Amino acid sequence: MAVGDGPVLDAEDERMLVTRLTRQVLADTAPEEIAAFDAYRAGFLTGGAVGEGHGREDPLGFGVEASGLLTPYVVVAATAAIRLLAATFPSAPGAEAKVAAATWLRRLLDGNGDISPSPSAVLARVREATFQVCRRTGVDPADALLVSDAVVGRLSSSRTSVEHGGG
Repeated sequence: MAVGDGPVLDAEDERMLVTRLTRQVLADTAPEEIAAFDAYRAGFLTGGAVGEGHGREDPLGFGVEASGLLTPYVVVAATAAIRLLAATFPSAPGAEAKVAAATWLRRLLDGNGDISPSPSAVLARVREATFQVCRRTGVDPADALLVSDAVVGRLSSSRTSVEHGGG
């Protein structure tokens, strides 16, 4: 199934899944940034995250000093990964497909043992998509590779998800 042919997640499900994946990746790569993500989550998830035209001094585009933070780039990469995975979910179109895709992605992020590992071809596409979105937002190649590898590593991991603290 081609990307774009699969179900599109409801906005609420997408935000929840991006939040979960972002927290998991940050726990693996930059645990000291989880508090910043939690404090500014709404801004990160509502289009305030990195976009073309925002520099490293104000990468969020809404006045939060985030220079040096990896978090905005992890959010952008997690969003790209969730959207790509949702689009590749094999299911009939419609509301049931949205629910099924969201359920499958939640289980994948939880490391649920009864979910088969994602095929390596799909993970390779996720890696490329997350790397490219980071590069387009001005992340240097080494950091873009770190973020994309962390996202793919988290998606292919059978570890349990990060504990979700407050907020």
